[in-house]
Amino acid sequence: MWFATRFMRGLQRRHGQLVKQDWAPPIKVIHGVDAALELKWNSTTTKKNKKRVAEMGVWFIVGICSELRGEEFPLVKLAGTARSLKFLSELPRTKGNRNSGAWFKLPIASITRGTHLQPGKWIKRLIDIIHSEGRTQGRLLQQTLVPPQPCEFQDDFFTILEHIQATTNLISDTLVIREEAGILRSLRRALTDHALYSTVGNLKPLFLEFSLAL
Repeated sequence: MWFATRFMRGLQRRHGQLVKQDWAPPIKVIHGVDAALELKWNSTTTKKNKKRVAEMGVWFIVGICSELRGEEFPLVKLAGTARSLKFLSELPRTKGNRNSGAWFKLPIASITRGTHLQPGKWIKRLIDIIHSEGRTQGRLLQQTLVPPQPCEFQDDFFTILEHIQATTNLISDTLVIREEAGILRSLRRALTDHALYSTVGNLKPLFLEFSLAL
């Protein structure tokens, strides 16, 4: 064990370490994901599968509209988000946001102009399914682990991108999605492309509620 550790350290010192940023999906890919998820939602009959589709709708569409990092998504609270679906998001104070107290607010439009994404639709669909299961507390995105972790949603995240790559020309065939994309940072890095085309008018917005508590 000690030999392998020393060998790897020596190898890294001799050859260095290549650090690549996660691939950032352009807005056309986000639209492709949205359309594919909509088709899947309409063709799926079981509540379990519809929930998985809605979770990815929230992860991709709400994620690109709210500027959330992947690790912040599991902090979204179900009860507060369900109560409000209106104007503001309450987000946890993070390392880069030293607001007083444990909460701050983030506005999210239910539909964006320019890009025409509809985060409100996916939030409502997911909440409706969760409520039909009898759950009203906990986290919005919650599967098995407590607290929930991004890794639980990673396979679905990659699968929908691979579907877009296989069925459209929106993603290059040379891109190795599971190596070059990442559930924690890819959507965050795509924000510039979204911001270039997106505006918010006098439209009814939604909000999420976040907590620092684990």
